[in-house]
Amino acid sequence: MGKRILFVDDEENILEGVRRTLRSMRAEWDMFFAPSGVEALNLLKQQAVDIIVTDMLMPGMNGAELLSEVMRLYPNTIRFILSGQSDKEACFRSAGIAHQFLKKPCNVEEIKEAINRAFLLRGGLADEKLMKIVSRITTLPTFPDLYSEMMQELRNPDVSLDRIGKIIEQDMAMSARVLQLVNSAFFGLTHRISNPTQAAALLGIESLKSMVLVAHIFKQYEGIKTPLFSLNALWSHSIAISMYSFLITNAEAGTPGDMDVAYTAGLLHDVGKLVFAVSLTDQYEKALSHARDCNMPVEKAEKEFFGATHADVGAYLLGLWGLPDSIVEAILYHHRPGECLAGRFGPLTSIHAAHLMEKELSQADGRGLPVEIDAEYFNRIGVEERIAAWKELCLGVPKKKSGE
Repeated sequence: MGKRILFVDDEENILEGVRRTLRSMRAEWDMFFAPSGVEALNLLKQQAVDIIVTDMLMPGMNGAELLSEVMRLYPNTIRFILSGQSDKEACFRSAGIAHQFLKKPCNVEEIKEAINRAFLLRGGLADEKLMKIVSRITTLPTFPDLYSEMMQELRNPDVSLDRIGKIIEQDMAMSARVLQLVNSAFFGLTHRISNPTQAAALLGIESLKSMVLVAHIFKQYEGIKTPLFSLNALWSHSIAISMYSFLITNAEAGTPGDMDVAYTAGLLHDVGKLVFAVSLTDQYEKALSHARDCNMPVEKAEKEFFGATHADVGAYLLGLWGLPDSIVEAILYHHRPGECLAGRFGPLTSIHAAHLMEKELSQADGRGLPVEIDAEYFNRIGVEERIAAWKELCLGVPKKKSGE
């Protein structure tokens, strides 16, 4: 059976253009076309699809309403939405529904790349057990519209830090989370930052983008309450790993791009835990209890209970969002770097090493579950002699308290 994609647009000439330009993909894809949301839902009753790509502004049922129904009825279908600048208000209403936004006008190559990436994740990243888990998850966090708006502004040749700051300020809760992070002890700033524009000027756009992304994810799950899962503890751990990863990469003369990847992947590496905790709460509570009772790493308990780990689920989600392969790779392999084909130091190395540093702190506090470190991997890529220097560097970073 081919890979099945449904395209929805009320303009017949656009649908015909898509059909014509994607003709070369017919050997690989089974493509379906619907001129309205209602007809798309009728088609889905007869034919399951892997991906739906819909226009936002359509008469009757708009794209957001269509994807809301698809999410409810066919939660395993990947949901893309095409939106133009004039659709901004409608896009805000679709937050929480679409997995990924594609900006209009969108050329066919961009659509093909997004679709192929999604299929690559389903095929290469997602084995049968992981897909079974993902199919049970109906509350996957969605790509933040605020982040999309930032990215659009960054493509503007006249981009300004002031406008970036104003975009973030639209969301008061997210602004508060970003400022909380900027003003934490990790950054060691001599004075408090009071607005996102100041944060952008001091920390740079790339760091700010990462903060917005992770703040959005944590914001969606602020109401989570489970006895063995602490959102504040995960927040603190994520910040620690991101900072240690950044410092280690910098110490190894990493490129600015590598440092950005290390920082972003560090912040996002455990997002899969949030997905488990919210979507499979009772089962995840049992997995955490099993890990605690058996004094075993959390990812091993996840594998026993679900057949997939938080790293698998997190990498799948972030890949679906279209984050760079280097970030997805670092997240996917952060507990098992030896399985990655890369044979040199990179962001994955720094994130795995950061867990060793965090392990030292956890043991000193007498808290935390075991963390398995792949010493053979460090030996294979020739960095084992650098670990002592990394420890000295990272253990000097001020520790962040939960909820700080």
